[in-house]
Amino acid sequence: MEGNWLSRLKEYGDKTGRAVKYSQLSSTGSSDSPTFSYRVELLGRDKDEAGLRAEGSGSKKSLAKAQAARVMLAHLSTTKQTREPERPLEGDRAPSADIGNYVGQLQELCQKRKWPLPCYVEQEFVTGQFLCRCTAVAVSAEHSVDVCIGAVGTGNSKKVAKATAAKNVLSFANKLLDD
Repeated sequence: MEGNWLSRLKEYGDKTGRAVKYSQLSSTGSSDSPTFSYRVELLGRDKDEAGLRAEGSGSKKSLAKAQAARVMLAHLSTTKQTREPERPLEGDRAPSADIGNYVGQLQELCQKRKWPLPCYVEQEFVTGQFLCRCTAVAVSAEHSVDVCIGAVGTGNSKKVAKATAAKNVLSFANKLLDD
């Protein structure tokens, strides 16, 4: 099954004119039960276009690469081209003095639940506002159901936009876990 995710992502890259690059991040654990972590990058079409990144882990290198490709495809399926908002929504903005470590909390939740790490895509508008899309994939314990959670945050800095997006995803993920 892991080959399907890799080939789907390669096909997407070919259609959009983007290169797909895999890199091994780490190899941890004992020799009888290793854990490999991989990052996949969907490079921009030119130097001015930002690329996308996603990470995955697994007990084999091929499984880790497939997980990374799956997270990237889940992110791509939820990402829509957005226009610059004329004015930011108050619910999507966090005051810069009260950011909180929502990015870290979301990452800890993903690691604790053995979910793929979240994927962030940032965008800057001409007005100086920043928009960040955050996507996380919630995997059931039986690996029978995957839920793709996506949210957007805006702010006066990349940090605020990213924290707001992570806070929104974290809020939704916690509601899912409560049900």
